[in-house]
Amino acid sequence: MDPWTYYPETLATEGGTQQQTTWVGVSTIGVVIYILAFLPIWIAIIFGNLLVIFAFKTDVTLQKSGTNIILYSLAATDLLSGLVGLPLHVIGRVAVTPLTCSSATRALFFLPGFFFCGLSLGHIFVLAVERYVAVSRPITHRRIVSLRRIKTLLTILWLILLVNCFLAILTKILATKDDPDTYNCDNYTIGKGNPAHSYEIFVSCLILFFFLLMALCYVRIYFIAREILNRRHGDRGDRGDRGDSRKRIISTTSTTAIVVVVCGICWLPTIFKYFCRAYCNYDKRNFLVLFTVCEMVLYSNSMVNPIIYGYRMPEFRKAYRKVLDRVRSRQTRSSTHNAN
Repeated sequence: MDPWTYYPETLATEGGTQQQTTWVGVSTIGVVIYILAFLPIWIAIIFGNLLVIFAFKTDVTLQKSGTNIILYSLAATDLLSGLVGLPLHVIGRVAVTPLTCSSATRALFFLPGFFFCGLSLGHIFVLAVERYVAVSRPITHRRIVSLRRIKTLLTILWLILLVNCFLAILTKILATKDDPDTYNCDNYTIGKGNPAHSYEIFVSCLILFFFLLMALCYVRIYFIAREILNRRHGDRGDRGDRGDSRKRIISTTSTTAIVVVVCGICWLPTIFKYFCRAYCNYDKRNFLVLFTVCEMVLYSNSMVNPIIYGYRMPEFRKAYRKVLDRVRSRQTRSSTHNAN
């Protein structure tokens, strides 16, 4: 059983002649495989990030930390990625209809996922900067990174990504302005000189630049933390609340560093995909497989963040238990009531 479907297409050349070509889609078996591959990721995204949101809402102590507010906003973004971005993405990839294959509307199926994944990356960048300030300026950290400033910064982040999506739509329109009614689901190839090609390369370089900045932040954090630990071992050490506070800061920072590393691992295949599409020759079937794997890894980033919080942060682990205990108690009361 072949998971591929081959669609013939007639292209007009510059001389006015017509040329037959074939683009690759997904057959019925391919659709089933595609959905089964993404279904566990989708379930984990919804469940894990709902758990983070409910834990934050029910535990007042979590709401007092600027770091946790960023993590809460990150969970909301990842949840929207699962609720909106991933389903539209799957529909756009496997459905062959005038709506999903029209050059005028096809990008709308992929931009929500791009928007929310990019927004998630922006949250992680904000998290890296917040942790740098916390470690380098522990005394004035709460004044510099106040809750109000964090909320303002996150709002600006949303606006920046909205503008970015508008630019992405604009490049797609410019790429198809000569033939806006083109019916073609094969968007795995983009010719050089195409505005969409240039935009993808620009975005990929920008993402790499942000990861470089985050890496520099955490390298600096590492040296500051090592200096603090050496000072504690060399002298009498920090005692009381001050020592406990520094331990918590370093522990939280190490957790956010893991979040950044995992985010980088999930984004690098997508960046590689964009460069590969721009500069490499490839078989369309193989590239469709590459697209699918890169997209799965990218969306997996929204799945793993709640696991990291629960494993590394005791306050989140405790809040998770509270939420799950409440759900169990409600189910128990409901089953007892139905039995009576």
